[in-house]
Amino acid sequence: MKTALVDSLHREEQTILDHLNASLPFRRLEEIRRLLALYDAPTPVGADLDAVISRSVTPPGGGRDVLRGIGAAMREARSA
Repeated sequence: MKTALVDSLHREEQTILDHLNASLPFRRLEEIRRLLALYDAPTPVGADLDAVISRSVTPPGGGRDVLRGIGAAMREARSA
């Protein structure tokens, strides 16, 4: 696109936004959106993982073997 056209579109966009921001219904809509964003925020990944883990069956040994294996792998990685 030609720069003059793009500049003109940016100016028109800004003009429209200025008019919208000046209107009470639009400001109210933005306030409602901000409020909803607080409640619609996705749950943290850790919360989902905790829920999955709590529903899973505990392996034999209470999972100690798995933890020992992870610990050994971490020690190996550090020494490498």
